[in-house]
Amino acid sequence: MSQRMKIASLEDDLDQAQHIQQVLSAAGYTCTSYPRSLDLLAALRVQAFDLILLDWQLPDMNGDEVVRRLRTSYGFAVPIIFLTSRDQESDLVQGLQAGADDYIVKPMRPAELLARVAALLRRSQGALPDYLPFSVAGAIASIPTSAPSPSTARSYRCRPRNSNSRSCFFATSGA
Repeated sequence: MSQRMKIASLEDDLDQAQHIQQVLSAAGYTCTSYPRSLDLLAALRVQAFDLILLDWQLPDMNGDEVVRRLRTSYGFAVPIIFLTSRDQESDLVQGLQAGADDYIVKPMRPAELLARVAALLRRSQGALPDYLPFSVAGAIASIPTSAPSPSTARSYRCRPRNSNSRSCFFATSGA
């Protein structure tokens, strides 16, 4: 993991919230816990998360309502996992139909949680090719998908016969 992925956990039980945070932090994730739905929704207005874990039974709003609000406001870009004691098949179906991507029944098994989190993050991040092609005024070039450091960024002048533009600028990782 090149950068720490940020995970929000909506859990009103302090002991469980701490346990979730410990498991995720030990695996290299940054986890922020929220005890109430409205706290999480307010936080999402000012910061982004890579994944959201949430309980169903919360003091201020049911988890399925939280999922619906998240999907309405933020679409499907951020994966959501229910982590709940509700263990009936109908609960699982209702949670997934509300918009959750996965469903884990408590008591939480740390290895399972980490495996499911990693799988959803892999899918949500998508694999990028090493280089992306682009065109500037007819001149075709490719740039690396990983950002170069400022010390290796360079600008290149394109010859007028290769493009209508007098110059084009792009980053490379060397050469």
